[in-house]
Amino acid sequence: MKSPLFLLPFLLVFSLTPTHARDYEGATPIRVQATLDTGRVAALNAFWDRLSQTVQTGDFEGYAALYHQDAVLVIDNAGRQSSMPITQALAAWKQGFEDTRSGKTGAQVAFRFSKRLGDATTAHETGMFAYSVLNAEGAVQQVVYVNMQALLVKKEEQWLITMELQGAPASEADWNALKP
Repeated sequence: MKSPLFLLPFLLVFSLTPTHARDYEGATPIRVQATLDTGRVAALNAFWDRLSQTVQTGDFEGYAALYHQDAVLVIDNAGRQSSMPITQALAAWKQGFEDTRSGKTGAQVAFRFSKRLGDATTAHETGMFAYSVLNAEGAVQQVVYVNMQALLVKKEEQWLITMELQGAPASEADWNALKP
């Protein structure tokens, strides 16, 4: 009768392999993910800066180009709850862009984030925006802080918003609690 000792090398290999595989899988992707996150976050920061610039300059076409053609706007706050195609929202916002471009009024928007999830081609951004209305002289008339979420996809090396959720109003203290 053969001794079961001939199985010992196989048992050792198979009993150690999962441990090493877990260690490898747990370590390497973290380094790779950190690199991907750094690049993705930098690209998304550039996206939000570009969006802010289009608002400030009244560049309606540039602003609209930052949304996927099938994007959806969701408004979910105590005063209003609705969902609509972004094309409908853009039509409602167009006059404000034209007024900004002509110098009749001004507008600014800034973003801060509390959570940023994603990979190389998708992103879910959670945070707030501060939308400022300015008079013709550039003085701030009103600042509105709004909780927001956005889903984005990267198509042909460009980030596009597929869903924007404008949530409950927030306070300046809430805004200041988020890192710039």
